[in-house]
Amino acid sequence: TNTLTKTPDSVTGEPASPYAAVYPNNAVHATPSGHVIEIDDTEDAERIHIYHKSGTFIEMHPNGDVVTHHKNGFKTVTGNEKIHVTGDMEIVCDGNFKVTAARIDLN
Repeated sequence: TNTLTKTPDSVTGEPASPYAAVYPNNAVHATPSGHVIEIDDTEDAERIHIYHKSGTFIEMHPNGDVVTHHKNGFKTVTGNEKIHVTGDMEIVCDGNFKVTAARIDLN
């Protein structure tokens, strides 16, 4: 039984969870405090779901989509990073958006 409730973000067009687990294809490890790890091999609904008791989660869908929800995000890259988007890209910011570059190279 799916005990986790999540509301997809309508601003981003986030897909709904493909949860359709059928016993015995869904392996679930739930801790007493409320953390949950699921590995679901249900045919046509295969997914991996990692849920923190705070509501933060990451879910990998059968088609390869990855959905994450978290309160605050912090990322540090100690080397180089590149982003390659083969389709469209959209950034939605409900608050202030700030970009700082120590050096700009226009080559």
